[in-house]
Amino acid sequence: MNLCFRYYIECSRQEWQAAVLAIAGSTRVHSWDYINYMSKHSPQIRNLSFLVYDIKVPLAVVSLGLYMPKMPPPGVSFSFAGSPCGMPAFANMSQATLRKVGRRVFQMLDSIAETEGVTHSFFTVPPTTGNDAEQGHIGCKNLFYPSRFGYLAEVQNSTVWELQTTEAEIFCTISKYQRKHIRQSEKAGLRIVAFSGTDAAAEIIEGKIEELRLLHLRVAGRKTREDATWQAMCSACVNGVATLFISYRGKTPVSYLFCGEYGPTAYGWTQVNVPEYESELSPRHHLEWQAALHYKARDFIFYEIGTVPYEPLPSGPPSKKEISIGLFKERYGAPLYPHVFWRKFYDLALQEQYLKSYQKNLRDFIWPECR
Repeated sequence: MNLCFRYYIECSRQEWQAAVLAIAGSTRVHSWDYINYMSKHSPQIRNLSFLVYDIKVPLAVVSLGLYMPKMPPPGVSFSFAGSPCGMPAFANMSQATLRKVGRRVFQMLDSIAETEGVTHSFFTVPPTTGNDAEQGHIGCKNLFYPSRFGYLAEVQNSTVWELQTTEAEIFCTISKYQRKHIRQSEKAGLRIVAFSGTDAAAEIIEGKIEELRLLHLRVAGRKTREDATWQAMCSACVNGVATLFISYRGKTPVSYLFCGEYGPTAYGWTQVNVPEYESELSPRHHLEWQAALHYKARDFIFYEIGTVPYEPLPSGPPSKKEISIGLFKERYGAPLYPHVFWRKFYDLALQEQYLKSYQKNLRDFIWPECR
């Protein structure tokens, strides 16, 4: 076996995407456009993502950001400004071959960490992989393999629609509360328009993404991300691997939903309602449902609605807003699947701080009377 490494910055978008889609264990966080988006979150991020080949056969992919904040602690990390990188994903291979390739890949990460002074790393594995799409169902093949190399797992639930069943079957699983709001939106005459590079001009998409950016700014009351991230989202939409859904009442937009696409999997990326119409119309219920039907009509297999936080993480318990959003997602009735987050520490003090914080948050969650 003659392994060689090729970095993201050396690849064209076409080459990267072709290789990643050929790797069965790859997920949306390994796609060219998603990495491009995550890399734009801070000027202090160096994109070190790479592919592993055996001559010309792609065997593995790693989505890797080296974050060097101006103001430590906690110091240099493998992350995209605190957001997770994509855990190494592997092609279908024997377990013996996986041990050889996996060892090289994780040794590569440790070597970069030592050279760059990395103190900790943060990775993720979303619920659906390329292999799941090929099989038509979600599995857990080698899901916890990284634990062999000193990574600590955090598992959250993520709700995923399986779009191969009928529309009626999917609709029946939705809660009465959610169905009521969907029907109310239909009676109010809300209509959904989808904008994507497959059927809309780049200039139109750019204008709609700018609408979304300005609405986010107005609702948040502050700038929440770098302007370059919006440009990366626009690029993904123009490239035909993302779709912007807008709900209109007449000619007036009332809600926006931006979705990413990877293979036959779609996933919610960002969403915002126009405040003036939110309480009156509750448009998101209808918008999310129509987006799922849109992808079902395009023969997508999965639609990831998003994580549903129950338990606390080391950083603390989920906020009231996070719990509310999670409840909203869960009411769609889609099955829950594991979304795994991984951490590895190269600094003993940081690891002890992490474990102590996790233990305290779990204690407070399970035995709140002991706070």
